Amino acid sequence: GTFPPDHGTALFLVDLAGSERTKRSGATGQRFTEAAAINTALSALGRVVLGLVERDGSRASHIAYMDNPLTHLLKTGIGGNSRTALIACVTGAEDSLDETLSTLRFATQASHVKNQVVKLESKAKDSAAGDAIRAKAAELTLDASGRGSVLLPSGALPVRGSWADAGVVVICIHDFQRTGEQFDQLLPFLGNRALAPDFNIPSGDFRTGKESLVVAQIKELLDHLGVEKCVLLGRDYGAVCAGAFKLVHK
Repeated sequence: GTFPPDHGTALFLVDLAGSERTKRSGATGQRFTEAAAINTALSALGRVVLGLVERDGSRASHIAYMDNPLTHLLKTGIGGNSRTALIACVTGAEDSLDETLSTLRFATQASHVKNQVVKLESKAKDSAAGDAIRAKAAELTLDASGRGSVLLPSGALPVRGSWADAGVVVICIHDFQRTGEQFDQLLPFLGNRALAPDFNIPSGDFRTGKESLVVAQIKELLDHLGVEKCVLLGRDYGAVCAGAFKLVHK
């Protein structure tokens, strides 16, 4: 797989050692080599942060994550699909004032990096909502002629068509003062999960906004069947109801 992972969950705890001035520390040998590597990694991290915020908050066309193992490791945490916390440790000692200011400048700059975690959370919420709907699915049994009835909170809803375990769900919405029979010739061509219910549309002038009643019945039917998304096929006034449903339940 890829590293860092593109999907799933990972926790990274990274202790960023402070940049070290070798002239001041007097480091030699192995310690000098380590200090140089630390400074190189922090410089690469600084370039990544700068690339993410340099154009008034909009990222540059190329972000140099691959310049250093540190920035490669932190790729998902800096400008990626992650929640990131940065803790800056500083000292008030007068002889370390330059290092303290440098750390605070970096932390301030890094705070302007915007991760893209919202989209991932939205997908997770949508997935959880879909799972909850499917978990409540009730069984639908149709007779040999493809007819049956679904007991909804608003009352029994006669349906006709076919209902298999998998496939694209198609719900047909008939015209005003008609029934699902309007789709009898079309249903065999709509797949193995196509239903044409007899929606309860009160009599009277159909132009008085009665489509909200049909919208409610469609929602009840989908919830009963454990269906998150479907194709709506409407004829005449049924098409108006289909459009009204899509406006309410995007």
